[in-house]
Amino acid sequence: MHDVDAGLFAYTHAAVRKDSHHDQLLDFLDFRDKRTGTLPRELVFDSTFTTCANLQMLTERGIAFLALRRRSGKMVAALQERPRSEWKRIRLTNVGGTFRTPRILEEKVRVRGYKQPLRQVAITDLGHDKPTLLITTQMKVSAAKLIYRYARRMIVEDKLADAIGFFHPDALSSLVPLKIDIDLQLTLMASSFSCLLAKPCPPPEILLNISFCTG
Repeated sequence: MHDVDAGLFAYTHAAVRKDSHHDQLLDFLDFRDKRTGTLPRELVFDSTFTTCANLQMLTERGIAFLALRRRSGKMVAALQERPRSEWKRIRLTNVGGTFRTPRILEEKVRVRGYKQPLRQVAITDLGHDKPTLLITTQMKVSAAKLIYRYARRMIVEDKLADAIGFFHPDALSSLVPLKIDIDLQLTLMASSFSCLLAKPCPPPEILLNISFCTG
């Protein structure tokens, strides 16, 4: 998990297995609750890290979410058949010129395992062949803000790639899980300390994030 504003990683788990990756979101919430006594107001994540049943649990705990929805061929075909008049052109203010004016189609959808309708934003003209689908419980936030907020999630992957490239650790894969944990932890510690050195006076909460990585 990454604090976009501070530029620091607050939580990592290097030994995620296929049979447990859907519950990583709930594991993070337990981790945060034990250490801070609070839950986040909003979570932005990739759909591969949870299930619809877990989304229901987030709502019951009062946590808003924004997630990328997995696309089936049937869903893509249905969207492509929708009349062009139903799609709306919007302008993004914090995106490069090529993809600044995507088209969107908003509607309420139901997904299996989740009780209430969800807001779905389908997006085209973002450089992908297929529409991008975002689902959220936030009904009043503008589509442009939702798209920008989700796009910031990519900073996590970019930051990790930069850290691995700069500090030159061994490849983060091994037959020995302990080696993966050590490689990843040292990389993220070095990256976080570098971010702290670049700041004139890091606030206490950033130092707390560092303790998460080393504890």
